[in-house]
Amino acid sequence: MPEQDSSRSYKQIGETLLFVQQIMTSYLHAQPVDSVCFSPDGTLLASAASDDCVRLWDVAERKPLSILEGRTGAATPSQVSFSADSKLLAASVGGEIVQLWTSDGKTLAELSGHDPGPTEAVFSPKGRLLASGDLTGRVRLWDAVTRQVLCSFVATPLRQIEGLERHGIGVHSFAFTPDGMRLALNCQDTRGRVQVWDLQYPELQVTWAGSLLEPSVDIWMQSFSPDGRVLALAGLNRKVVWLFNAYSLALEETLQIPDDFAKALAFSPDGRFLATAGAAGTVWIWELSSRQIVGSFAAHPEGPDYRENAQEWALGDMDWSSDGRYLVTCGRDPYTVKLWKVQIRI
Repeated sequence: MPEQDSSRSYKQIGETLLFVQQIMTSYLHAQPVDSVCFSPDGTLLASAASDDCVRLWDVAERKPLSILEGRTGAATPSQVSFSADSKLLAASVGGEIVQLWTSDGKTLAELSGHDPGPTEAVFSPKGRLLASGDLTGRVRLWDAVTRQVLCSFVATPLRQIEGLERHGIGVHSFAFTPDGMRLALNCQDTRGRVQVWDLQYPELQVTWAGSLLEPSVDIWMQSFSPDGRVLALAGLNRKVVWLFNAYSLALEETLQIPDDFAKALAFSPDGRFLATAGAAGTVWIWELSSRQIVGSFAAHPEGPDYRENAQEWALGDMDWSSDGRYLVTCGRDPYTVKLWKVQIRI
């Protein structure tokens, strides 16, 4: 069972007071936890550990509900995503399979066709669209209800760069705008690192909108702000987060991360704040209007410090609940899921 923790952290910076209370810690996963996310309705929490399983949690009760099963038992994903109505979950689980479940933990369907296997599967914030990508750079857009491919395209409009290391090949992360009309994905080609595509409905079509950053730049993840105006990119080994105008794709700001690089990003649901989680386990909260840090807390201080030549990162992922009350973080060593109650007063 998750252990309860009443630890508190207060940070006063200028006129801002950050209050953080750790209210759950779980050690149920048997492998590094790579992905955590809240359901859009805020009632459920999903955690995914590669070579282990997907677990579902009741947020209010702070207790585990079920383990999601895949083709050969417990699923082995690197990430997990909820549908917009909170009724479905999806994850890439190896082989050629994207697995679908219902939110009560029942196996629903397998979506096949990626060869080699899918790297990630993410629901659009609107409707029932599901995006998946693979190591060849191909993206498939699915109707999650009919389980049909609506559109398939190669994410790199020019071509991928020859001689890439394995981690640089293919599609590795997705981010939709809140209206589901624009898609940013981490897939390197000769023009840039991140590719941005526009989606047109009702007959689904995609149009390339542009590339961001130099091809040699590595990033961990990207995320759009709740109002769809800002696209944040977390730099790998650059100790920065880039903030782009989501419409013009112009660079607006570069946030300098204190003595770490950002492993995960999460916007507050009101769009006022951005949480950046460092690989060494610290979470910083930024006020977007001023582009200033308003507080921080040590989320996973017990984990390894890669800055001291550790072979692992302390933190895997992070998400902010839709009501703004909670942050969830996960650890890669030890294999933890932590729930935090957060209040920010300005």
